[in-house]
Amino acid sequence: MKTTIFSIASLALVANAGAFGLDFTSVPDGTTIGAPLTIVVAGYGSVEFSAGNLVDNSGVSTLEVGTDLLEGGVPTKSLQVETNERVIVRFLGAPVTNVAFGVISVSGDETAVNSAIAPNLFTLAVTGNGDGSGLKNIGFDAIPEPSSAALLGLGVLGLLVRRKR
Repeated sequence: MKTTIFSIASLALVANAGAFGLDFTSVPDGTTIGAPLTIVVAGYGSVEFSAGNLVDNSGVSTLEVGTDLLEGGVPTKSLQVETNERVIVRFLGAPVTNVAFGVISVSGDETAVNSAIAPNLFTLAVTGNGDGSGLKNIGFDAIPEPSSAALLGLGVLGLLVRRKR
């Protein structure tokens, strides 16, 4: 009985291991991004951020991490994106799904749109006449490697065989 409870608890931990999130709290205020910024997400791998200009589709824009933008009246650390700029987000680990961008301080004259360009490659574009927005955080799920799924399947099979005895 103890083995069965332990095995079920282990399966529950494995099933939840694919959900991840990141924010910019570890990045010093005033950090500018001209070249890609890489943030390591524990248990997943690296996520890379780079800047782009929407007007001429160049990569000459720079982004800044800071607390200039407000969320609910409180200065909140974010990757600040000016109007007509975009953030290109590349997930360098396992394939991802359910990507959710936490955007703050979007004014009435702006639109912040995130979209998938290719597998593990996303963009957040800010357009309009406002004074910019901020990317506060990103949540995502990693698709487990085939070997992890195979190990999970073997564990379930072992539980079923043990139960039949």
